[in-house]
Amino acid sequence: MRYVKSALKTVKEKKMRFAVITLAVLLAFTAIGYTKAKKDAEKVSEQQEKIDTYLSQVEIYEAAIADSREALQKAEEQHATLQEYADNAVYMKLDSNNVWVGSVQYTVQPGEGTSTGNVLNAMNLYVTQGGLKEDIGEEHDELGVKYWSEVIGSSVSGQTLSVTIMQSTEELAKRSIDLIKQRLVEHAPVVAESHGKFEFVEQVTSIYTKSEASIVNTQNARRNDLKNYETNHSDLEARIFNQQNTLDQYIENNKPDSLEVKPVSVKRTVIIFAVIGLLIGFWIALGIVLIDYIAGNRVKNEEDLQKFGLEILGVNDMKKGFIPDVAQTAVGINGLLIHKEILPLLDAPSKDGVTLYDIAKSDDTVKVCEEYAHALNDIGCIVSYVDSDDTGADSLKELLRHGSAVIVASAGDSRIDRVQIALRKFEHYGIRCLGAILLK
Repeated sequence: MRYVKSALKTVKEKKMRFAVITLAVLLAFTAIGYTKAKKDAEKVSEQQEKIDTYLSQVEIYEAAIADSREALQKAEEQHATLQEYADNAVYMKLDSNNVWVGSVQYTVQPGEGTSTGNVLNAMNLYVTQGGLKEDIGEEHDELGVKYWSEVIGSSVSGQTLSVTIMQSTEELAKRSIDLIKQRLVEHAPVVAESHGKFEFVEQVTSIYTKSEASIVNTQNARRNDLKNYETNHSDLEARIFNQQNTLDQYIENNKPDSLEVKPVSVKRTVIIFAVIGLLIGFWIALGIVLIDYIAGNRVKNEEDLQKFGLEILGVNDMKKGFIPDVAQTAVGINGLLIHKEILPLLDAPSKDGVTLYDIAKSDDTVKVCEEYAHALNDIGCIVSYVDSDDTGADSLKELLRHGSAVIVASAGDSRIDRVQIALRKFEHYGIRCLGAILLK
């Protein structure tokens, strides 16, 4: 089971190589499929090309006609909008030399805590942002309320709100300003709810005439816009007529006798070969990666450690458990330490404890080290754990403090060169290697 996990881990580590091999086989099979599909496609008669060209050209003509019809519809809609504006807008009915203006001015007397500026701004926005026109609705169409945005004006100066509206006749100007005054008074309580109490006092209402030369210029520009749309409408109708005639003539002169031909699906052939290539590439890549794993430079069994003169102090077999058990191995390690202390030929001073040196750094090896450490502690042996990837001063200090170490390796995970590096390190710093514990 450990070898399977290690093999899967190797596949994950070699995922780039795995992907490259799979992709290479996939591309190779895709190219083969494409070549085959192209040869099959060459058997298609010249009639297919003629049919494709014919249908493509008809589609182009029809698309052009559809675009022209859409443009014509938009032109008709715009023309209708402009015509309605020209017939009904208040601005279009004004006489630039005799413009009737209705005007009213209000002041605000604020209550306690009410801001005059906020009240005036709220009433001004009511006029200019469409709230007034919306409240009037369609019940006064004769006043041209729908088009008031061009002829109504509102401004705030100091504590005064001024509202004006232009109309074509004195009667319409008077009726419009009276209606505006009515709606402003009705809207004042709504503003008071948000901004505080106040009195909205009318100061002066007037009806007068004025001249404004710019009006006639704007009116003429709007009428010219209408004429341009009328001309554009006629041009579009003529274009559609000519495009339809061109299409009818092309169909009459170029339509093939038959539009049916047996198709050849290049895409389907390529997809089939690509799927086959993907499956074959997957298994080839998997096989290469696994062969590389099997033949790789990894610790596989006790013999791989014994080649370096390491005594196998214990084996953790996932099926059989600890051989010998943890307690026995702990006693054996402690015995080696005691032997070291009494060995007269050793020049190094006696040191207390042992370091478990993990060259695999997996969850399993960490767990096994914890179990051995617990067993050694029970018999009075001091134990420390060092990860071989940790090259800091603290880990070296732990090794030197005890002076003795046991290598912990994992079959299928630990690399041979890690064992060699550990032994060279021990030799360099004068650390005695008591042996190794292997996880299988």
